[in-house]
Amino acid sequence: MTSQTTHCGGVTATVSQFYQGTGFDVFQGSNNGTGVQAPIEVTFGFPLYRVWVTAVDPDFGGTRMEAYADDGTLLDTVFFDGDNSPGFTSTSTKSLASSTGIRSVKLIAASNDYVTWQGLTAQSF
Repeated sequence: MTSQTTHCGGVTATVSQFYQGTGFDVFQGSNNGTGVQAPIEVTFGFPLYRVWVTAVDPDFGGTRMEAYADDGTLLDTVFFDGDNSPGFTSTSTKSLASSTGIRSVKLIAASNDYVTWQGLTAQSF
């Protein structure tokens, strides 16, 4: 497990504990393979307008991204499309936008679903 602070395009992002090194070469909330995945929280150095991410292999309903304001208020939630087909790899890309600014997002895998994440992208105002 690792956590990371990265700088890209003038934005600082701090990512909570995650594991990287799966067969998909993406990141996930746990290193136990197909077990329950811990939520991953990404906090930005300043509020942003839009955030995108791709869920890799979301099988069941409930996999989501939650966006939070600077004061911790939940701004919005978007659910990723599950294929209800364990063993068949699919992807679902979603985004959230807020005119008041997204300070952090949580990437949450459905219970007992093996979901990894890739292509986290953010847009400033």
